[in-house]
Amino acid sequence: MYFAELYQKHLTKQDRDLFTTALVKIPTPNFVVFYNGSRNMPDVTKLYLSEAFEIPAESGDFEWTATMLNINAGRNKTLLQKCKPLYHYSCYVDRVKSNVRSGMTKEKAVSEAVNFAIQNDFLDGYFKIQKTSRMS
Repeated sequence: MYFAELYQKHLTKQDRDLFTTALVKIPTPNFVVFYNGSRNMPDVTKLYLSEAFEIPAESGDFEWTATMLNINAGRNKTLLQKCKPLYHYSCYVDRVKSNVRSGMTKEKAVSEAVNFAIQNDFLDGYFKIQKTSRMS
């Protein structure tokens, strides 16, 4: 659904008519999933949409793939060094997880991690803006 919405926005910006007999060219998709779950996963995993099909497609005619990147602490270090917002998000999530492991309730763990993110200006002030807007 998200994918279709992005293409719709792109085609609208390009003033393209979908209701034509001519082939409408679209940008080549590149699907990326950021993983921050609790299972031990490799830095990079290839995901196949066909694995989610209720009834396997024998022909193989329809296949989309996505690259899953593990952004947990200590994983994909080069990527996180090159992408500051992703690094900040990864640190925030790790802080929440660490807080829960240390015995905090989920609510307190998130609150402390948000405060930590604000103190360290994570995501260029995003956390501060969100916290301020929720308080008003």
